[in-house]
Amino acid sequence: MESDRCTSRNRADLQALCVIFGVAVVVRVSFACTRQYVAADTGLDVGSDGYELIAENLLAGRGYRFHPDLGETVSLTPAYPLFLAAIFAVFHGPTLWGVQVAQAMLSSLTACMTYLLGLRFSRRAAFVGGLMYALYPGDIVACSRYLAESLSIVAAVATVLIVQHLLEEPPKRLWGLALGFCFVVAVFSRAVHAMLPVLLLTIPLCLRTIRPHWRAYVRTYAVALLLLVAVSAVWCLRNYKLTGLVMFQSSNTGSTAFDGHYIGKHLGDGRTVRELLRASRLRQCRIARTQGIEAGCRFAIHFADPRDEARLSRVLRAEVMNDVANEPWQYIKRVSLGLGRFWYLGPTPTVSSVALAVHAPLLLLAAIAACQAVRRRDPCVILWVAIILYYNMSSAIVNPLVRYALPAIPFVAALAGATVAGMWARMHLTITSRAGAARKERRVTAGKMAYP
Repeated sequence: MESDRCTSRNRADLQALCVIFGVAVVVRVSFACTRQYVAADTGLDVGSDGYELIAENLLAGRGYRFHPDLGETVSLTPAYPLFLAAIFAVFHGPTLWGVQVAQAMLSSLTACMTYLLGLRFSRRAAFVGGLMYALYPGDIVACSRYLAESLSIVAAVATVLIVQHLLEEPPKRLWGLALGFCFVVAVFSRAVHAMLPVLLLTIPLCLRTIRPHWRAYVRTYAVALLLLVAVSAVWCLRNYKLTGLVMFQSSNTGSTAFDGHYIGKHLGDGRTVRELLRASRLRQCRIARTQGIEAGCRFAIHFADPRDEARLSRVLRAEVMNDVANEPWQYIKRVSLGLGRFWYLGPTPTVSSVALAVHAPLLLLAAIAACQAVRRRDPCVILWVAIILYYNMSSAIVNPLVRYALPAIPFVAALAGATVAGMWARMHLTITSRAGAARKERRVTAGKMAYP
């Protein structure tokens, strides 16, 4: 009997996962098919930050660079360009359509992982949360562009699921290798995930949720960290040989930080974020030329010499820190506002309005479930909340755009699904109880009429 119940539950989970995966794939591929006819107007025919340029040069055997006549770059981490190069190799050349399909598959897998997160509450909550992510507009748009989010998010959510599994069962070293691989993919796709390994280790230890097998957990986690450190050491050594400096990525501490600072400082000027971003890049190119550095004005990250790239990164960082030192209260104000802008600030007013309309109810529903779970001291939900707050704070400090909220959405959707499922259960219980009371009252009335 127990095995029959388990089989029935597994069948129900598999059916729900198939529905969520199918919905996510259909929505994303349909959007890609619709938007490719107006690609020239929407920017879908170009890449983001030059990822596809690096992939083309990797495929041609010219190394990790934006253009054949430029030096190798240290501004972008290699996981996503390698992912693009693999797709280009399969399709025998650069193809946005092939990338859109592959990213739709990865994003649909993330929607299924959101379902697995939601099983922490109930099967209904998991299904609602998975559908929320499957229909989330920001991820649908991101899948249609050369953006690293789809690859980095699926790896980041996988790390959380693996850690949750390790907390509940005695871990094995093989899980350590799987966790380490997901760490490498997440961190080397988007550097914002760099603190994720620290959070996933320290929070369970602080909450004392692994007391029965904490030694095995730490050993398994050490395997994952060693794998991440080994790959990071190889990458940093490569960057050191190119620039003479030990660095992981130049753009996060240079160009991206300058963009966020410039946008936050001039956001009240009446210009859109897209216009401010273009002005910031032109300003960076002017700064580069004053330093005797020739840089491409499109991204402000195209250099003939990688040492110039590292030098400009230090100059831009110094300029940002100088402004912060001169106006510390203004900086604190911008960071405080950035905590809210993180959830809605887009390149145009229309995008910002849509993001606000989507995120406001989603965050409210997620906050209700989070408060209830934290009150019960649920360690996994506390971990989710910490991850959401980390993404929020790190982007608010550097560059608070709504695009960077995407990694937090699977956890927000899982929490929001729990609230919706709870509301539905209470409403169904109320309706059922009232219907039962009405039927009982009718039976009593009928009895009195039959026997006056």
